Amino acid sequence: MVFVRIALGSLRKSRFVSERRTWKAHQARGGALVSGCVRATPAALFNQTRGASGGLDRTLGAKAVRLDYVHIPSKDISEAARKSPPIIFLHGLLASWRTYRTLLQRRELAPDRDVYALDLRNHGTSPHDEDTSYDAMIRDVLAFMAAHAIDRACVMGHSMGGKLAMALALAHPHFVSELVVVDAAPVVYNERPKGLEHAQEDTPQAVVEALARLDPLPPHLRTRKDIDEALRHLGIRSHDVRQFALTNLVRTGDPSRPFSWRVNAPVLAKNINQIMEIPEWMQQPVAADSVFAGLTTNDREREASRFVYRGPGLFIRGSRSNYVRDSHWPIIQRLFPNASLVTIEDAGHWLQSEKPTEFIQVVNAFLDRCASAVSSSKVAERRPVS
Repeated sequence: MVFVRIALGSLRKSRFVSERRTWKAHQARGGALVSGCVRATPAALFNQTRGASGGLDRTLGAKAVRLDYVHIPSKDISEAARKSPPIIFLHGLLASWRTYRTLLQRRELAPDRDVYALDLRNHGTSPHDEDTSYDAMIRDVLAFMAAHAIDRACVMGHSMGGKLAMALALAHPHFVSELVVVDAAPVVYNERPKGLEHAQEDTPQAVVEALARLDPLPPHLRTRKDIDEALRHLGIRSHDVRQFALTNLVRTGDPSRPFSWRVNAPVLAKNINQIMEIPEWMQQPVAADSVFAGLTTNDREREASRFVYRGPGLFIRGSRSNYVRDSHWPIIQRLFPNASLVTIEDAGHWLQSEKPTEFIQVVNAFLDRCASAVSSSKVAERRPVS
């Protein structure tokens, strides 16, 4: 499967816009953890049992990682824009919000929405943690929403972030105003290489394992070129993929070991199967109808409804990517009955980087339709009964 054919040229050239009021990055201090929240509505979840089938129930009271993020304020100062739910953007495996900054800084992207782009646990500058489960990442996002007084948000995720967005919408639909999933499906991706020496160059498993083998980086690897060559010898033959992996390098200030990995490669490698799958409670409705065997019609409908997000949803795929296939659409429809699917032609897995204008047009059109539907429903509610 294609993993990371990202437009690296544009990524290298991208810079923060100069206005500090437009871009403001926030970094968690000292790997801090939060076990409580500052606002009642999302925080109340930490004292409830609202998990889909028990998996989330067991984690709601546990500690959540304090996520780093960047906040891009709305460009529209109208009253309607002020009331629009913000966008929470979730990145893919081995990425961070910085990977998408060229896209996020474009003024035409959702101009009437605040955007919060997060660094998920074990990625970017967010703290590292042994738990890489989607339930744990859901907990982190809920804690982030609570800490920033966000009652509802449009949740947008790419790849691994798309799976997290789907899981969050299914487990807690009342906090998700709209769902945008970029080149991901609610299925188990099981294209696992038998061993790194036989790995296909573009698989996420191979890249994660290669980084883990070089963590900590050996002292003789002193330059980016050295590390690039080491990745090539470990089977990562694609130059673009290696350059993407190298975006996770950070300087240490130690002359004996000039670089280290920002991403928590050993933990990600140990749990890569879990990351490529979906939570067990999400797999149940996708499985055979025997899940509901023996239930009455009412109980069957009530049980099935626990696995459905009925809000507006948008799935975007690239025509050259295999992550969202035609065979996945019935599964998507079952879990997200009000979702639509848009294919961007001549684009791969990194479609938002390869075709940013088309991507923005698709997202904006979807959000405009959602806003119009909400506006129409409010007018209908105010209309006097004849």
